[in-house]
Amino acid sequence: MGFFKRAITSVTRKIGKTSILLALVFVLGNVIAGAISIEQSIRNTENSILRGMVPVTTVEIDWSKPNLDYDNIRNITVEQIERLGALEMVEYFDYSNSSGLTSKTLKRYTDPNASTPDRPINEPGYEETVWFRIIGGQSGEIMDRKMNKIRITDGREPNDEEVSGAKNVVVISKQLAELNNIHVGSVFTLETEIYKYNIDYDIVVPDIPYEPPKPEKILEFEFTVVGLFERVGPPPSYNPNDMYNYMEMERPNNMYASNNVIKSINDIIIMENKQVNPEMDYGYETQYYTPFFILKDMDSVTVFSDESKAILPDYYRVLDNTSKFKEVTAPMENMSSIAMIILWVGIGASLLILSLLITLFLRDRRHEIGIYLSLGERKLKIVGQVLSEVVVISIIAITLSLFSGNIISGILSNSMIENQVIAQQQAEGNSPGYVYREYNILESMGYNTEVTLEDLADQYNVSLGADIILSFYAAGILTVLVSTLIPILYVLRLNPRKILM
Repeated sequence: MGFFKRAITSVTRKIGKTSILLALVFVLGNVIAGAISIEQSIRNTENSILRGMVPVTTVEIDWSKPNLDYDNIRNITVEQIERLGALEMVEYFDYSNSSGLTSKTLKRYTDPNASTPDRPINEPGYEETVWFRIIGGQSGEIMDRKMNKIRITDGREPNDEEVSGAKNVVVISKQLAELNNIHVGSVFTLETEIYKYNIDYDIVVPDIPYEPPKPEKILEFEFTVVGLFERVGPPPSYNPNDMYNYMEMERPNNMYASNNVIKSINDIIIMENKQVNPEMDYGYETQYYTPFFILKDMDSVTVFSDESKAILPDYYRVLDNTSKFKEVTAPMENMSSIAMIILWVGIGASLLILSLLITLFLRDRRHEIGIYLSLGERKLKIVGQVLSEVVVISIIAITLSLFSGNIISGILSNSMIENQVIAQQQAEGNSPGYVYREYNILESMGYNTEVTLEDLADQYNVSLGADIILSFYAAGILTVLVSTLIPILYVLRLNPRKILM
């Protein structure tokens, strides 16, 4: 009779011991299966969301670094930005400059949801001079459009001729155009005021009314509208405690042009300021550009960060658009860490308990093993019989625990996530007011991840995927095989004469 047939016969005849081993592996298997299911489901949920994201990075000075040498901090150059953009993992890149101009004739668009008791919307005479931000780009393609933050509803983006010729053409929002009776082809004027800076202006003398300074010059810039845009998706709700929310609401007041236009405007402003204030030191004559890099996939973020170190100036860092995602997934990461701890504790307990149990079972079978040895059976075949018995019972128990452990882990993990969502909602509801967050240019531009814990909870699902099944069987069978090492050593040391005497 072959050793495997003997193993099957032993399993079916010794129902008591078989049941004990089966129950023990089943219980331990539930622990291991549950831990693997939770950890793998969390990874699958996060990866599913990450695959739907557009990976965007930028570079900026890391002001949190200790011992910053402010005298040697340099702006990143166009040449360095283009070298970064030429890296293999970069799909598209752009760099942007900006300028701010005012108007006494145009009205700013204010979202109806943004009204507050102390700031009525469009009140007559409110803010006679309003401010508009003009955002540049290296090409006519608008980065916000590529990031699906806006869409062109009428007209077009600036063409190559307008970009290279630094022509003052802009794309404005549909809301701003309708508010000011502007359409594609309209021309409007924005301006900026040049003041003579004098320390005396800051001195307030009692009983003498303060008179604000008058501008020395008013510079006017004419712009032609070549396109209209509107925001993609619903407008954000007003939140006075969220700086980034406010900047997102300001999107309809943004105007889009080219970097060449912005540079031309800024150069004129600096030149005029120098003439009015020749004693002033204008250390900002070099144009500052904010770069944006769209990568081919989320896996490229780490590679891009590593390869950029050889190109970036000192004190710079790479910032990607997963920071908010990492904040949102922090509770799930904690749950994943707990699952991994349970997994390793379960494996450790399984190794210890199964090793002791199998050893005890083999001690009761010393005479049976002694007879096999006295009949000339090789020890390796006896070891094969023991392994076959344990593996057959374990596979049955592991298969049963795979399903039950998956169900239990699904119930427990969903309950934990629901509690996390409720706790977060309560914390947000009890928030005392503005909560400081480190400034993030990607978040302020709306390029960061718009994912909430509720989104993760909706997508989270514990199911028996191929990765979970393979991981569990590999972990379970490997644990059982390692658990038989000590019993195998026991069998190999047995002497048939001593057993049968």
